[in-house]
Amino acid sequence: MRHLRTLSILCLSLLVTGCFKTSLIGRGYSSYREPYKSEKGQSAPSIGYTYSAPYNEQVINDMRFAAKDLVSQLESGISDDVDKIYLIPGGQSAFYMALDHVLRDELTYRGFELATAPEHGALPVTIAAAESGKTDQKSSKASAYRELFLALVSGEKTLARGDYIVPAYGFTRSTVSAPDPVSVPQSQEDTSAPLSITEVTSEPLTDLPPVAPNTGSEIKTVP
Repeated sequence: MRHLRTLSILCLSLLVTGCFKTSLIGRGYSSYREPYKSEKGQSAPSIGYTYSAPYNEQVINDMRFAAKDLVSQLESGISDDVDKIYLIPGGQSAFYMALDHVLRDELTYRGFELATAPEHGALPVTIAAAESGKTDQKSSKASAYRELFLALVSGEKTLARGDYIVPAYGFTRSTVSAPDPVSVPQSQEDTSAPLSITEVTSEPLTDLPPVAPNTGSEIKTVP
């Protein structure tokens, strides 16, 4: 019994002593101050410019006007019962990621629900981009901002399109077949609409009173 008591006291002493001593077991590379020796990870793809938070924000904001116009066209051209959209980037580059970002912001602002995968009830919309064909692209390729033809396409139907001067960092023609900017017809005037005010004519009144009431000024009759 006495030996058991002595052994218990000895074990307790060792435990208490261990609590106050620093462990001799190293904590890896942080203990030896050596560089981490794992394989180097993949480099991030180029975004076309030296990243800084202010400039990146400027690039994004300079795309928002195009996104606003495209979504406005889409909103007026689709059925009212479409409230969910599956947006598909036109390629894997910094340009399409930035354009995808601002389009999603605008769609969300307009009340559309964004699907993360193809699903029933979600309208698939693909971002398409191509050279506008209106400017000398050989000279414009050296510029960070270029005039591009952007479109939102669903199947064979073009839901929105236009030419916009936007940041073109990382731009390549989209992987989907973008409609030819030259062949896309402009919206035609609706002949069934009421006659415009500029086309309405009338004959001037001839039987006017010589004096306007409550003014005392004379009114000249129109011959």
